[in-house]
Amino acid sequence: MFPLAFSLIREEFPQKLVPTAQGIVSAMFGAGSAIALPIGAYISQNFGWQYTYHSVIPFVVLMAILTSTQIKESRFRNPNTKIDFIGASVLSISLATMILGFSEAPTWGWTSMLTLGTLLISVISFGLFIYVESIRPFPLISIKLLKKRNVLVANMAAIIAGFAIFMGSQTLTYLFEEPNPIGFDLDIQSTGLALLPTALIQLLAGPAAGKLISSKGPKLVMIAGSAILIPVYLLLSFLVSGGGSQLIDSIIFFATLAMLGATLLNVSLVNMLTFSVERQVMGTATSINTVFRLIGGTIGPSIAGAIMGTYESSIISMIPVGGTTIFYPVVLPSDEAFSLIYLLATFLAVTMTFIAFMAKDIKIGVEIRRENELVAGH
Repeated sequence: MFPLAFSLIREEFPQKLVPTAQGIVSAMFGAGSAIALPIGAYISQNFGWQYTYHSVIPFVVLMAILTSTQIKESRFRNPNTKIDFIGASVLSISLATMILGFSEAPTWGWTSMLTLGTLLISVISFGLFIYVESIRPFPLISIKLLKKRNVLVANMAAIIAGFAIFMGSQTLTYLFEEPNPIGFDLDIQSTGLALLPTALIQLLAGPAAGKLISSKGPKLVMIAGSAILIPVYLLLSFLVSGGGSQLIDSIIFFATLAMLGATLLNVSLVNMLTFSVERQVMGTATSINTVFRLIGGTIGPSIAGAIMGTYESSIISMIPVGGTTIFYPVVLPSDEAFSLIYLLATFLAVTMTFIAFMAKDIKIGVEIRRENELVAGH
């Protein structure tokens, strides 16, 4: 749904309003999160996490009704396009084996033949996927589109951004709920409320990023978003290993800044894509970007889980039973695990910043004038 929504905005809105409209749609992710975090946390804590999925069903039905009755169909069609089931299947095998390898590596052993064999299958499958896409008439990921500099840059940044952002977000949840002295021992609802500022910042940053892109272009905003993440993730790598409940406010503050950088980055990526390709392939371009973002979002949490499963520490927990107390050891992710995850995220943010400088600068006003001239010519 997301790539199609961004493509429809590019087609239906006046061109000068496109970046702001894209920013508003991105801000709605924050609005949804701001509503869902406390409500979902309350449902999970009091009724069980399964009921959060049940409670979503009425909203899904409402969304389907609104989509079918309120959204106008695209005026730009490509009737010859077919779904690439073969490419999708090969990519699925590659991702599934990669996730399995990283997830089970702490149990199997990082150097075991099972781990190395599973990851090798993933690499071979991905190589096969690239080959299949190069010869398919209607590929899942168009190699031709990826040859355009801005499309390639946007997709490289998307996979790294998805990796870092999803990895950091998952880690924060574990850190808040893990018992003292490693974590902050928050319950589910308190964790949802603690994460609320990271959702609210998207409401402000999304439209602001859109307006900034309209005047400065997406490249500058992309660089700014990536650069913000570097010191923020670096500071978080020290804070999460510091211990002490007094640090939670500082961690929430820097996590909010990280989401600010992530929002600037996401809005700039979408606009860079939509202003760098022809209208007829916008749906394909934004879909490819979503695929790469989700690949990164799939790898990030699995890597974070593998690190937390590798670097562990034991604490003694106790439960009262009758008139006595039973003490038992509990194995949990260590301070070093959380610190290492954010150090890895820092490295990824540095990489994203370098990639952002590779993009071709786009002046939105100039691109709009060119497009209007082409339309007038036809």
